[in-house]
Amino acid sequence: MRQSAEASPHTVPPTRLSYLIGQLDRAVSRRLSETLARHGLTLPQYTALSILRARGRSSNAQIAERSFITPQAANEVVKTMETNGWVMREA
Repeated sequence: MRQSAEASPHTVPPTRLSYLIGQLDRAVSRRLSETLARHGLTLPQYTALSILRARGRSSNAQIAERSFITPQAANEVVKTMETNGWVMREA
């Protein structure tokens, strides 16, 4: 049996699918940020801590790359975590 060249009523156009994935990403990020805030964490801090737990010692550049943030933003995240006593920098 051959498939019809026409889209079925259940097929989502790629542009619509991209939009829906973006909406889902924003909704999940918002909910996660709200939950983390109740524990005094931001999403970037949680991400950095997760990376450090999974990979161990990591440079700011490695944290930035794995977090999809700029090195400057990673430096600020690590600086805040260091001030809070959550991490220690090594020379």
